[in-house]
Amino acid sequence: MSLEERLRIADLHLGGTGVRRIAALVGRSAATISRELARGGSKTGPQARTKYAPYAAQKQAELRGRRPKASKFDHPELALVVQKKLCLKWSPEQISDHLAAVFPDRQEMRVSPEAIYQALYGGGRGGLRGDLHQHLRTGRAIRRPRRPAAKNSGKIPDMTMISERPAEVEGRAVPGPWPWESQCL
Repeated sequence: MSLEERLRIADLHLGGTGVRRIAALVGRSAATISRELARGGSKTGPQARTKYAPYAAQKQAELRGRRPKASKFDHPELALVVQKKLCLKWSPEQISDHLAAVFPDRQEMRVSPEAIYQALYGGGRGGLRGDLHQHLRTGRAIRRPRRPAAKNSGKIPDMTMISERPAEVEGRAVPGPWPWESQCL
């Protein structure tokens, strides 16, 4: 969302226009506008949801969008715990659940199983070593889908193409078999 859109949202919101009307005028979803007003609003005071600061919202959005993003594994304590558990052949799911149980009040010590997989298969981002994928139960260095793609996906075996039908079918002169004729009575 651009600064111009945020300024327009601020003007409309300040004028008392509702979220759905703002969404229609700006060409965005009502949920997007509501989220933007909540994010860009004042965090303190009785007018927390009614005061919207477009310049501050733009600055926050730019900071959130910066690349490269910091890795969760830049936190050395988290990286060490994950490495130790991987060396003990724990799965990323077990590690994630363990961290949530042992460190319930520390957000910096929480990590999802998917983040562990991405760090392992992404060449060891952050504090994780790149060779830790060997400790996974599969031992693979490359991530593969769970199910292989079907060889004949979407194709019917021994299918007769419409262009190959006999000529009498086209004119509908000869009645064909009815679905109930093939069933046993």
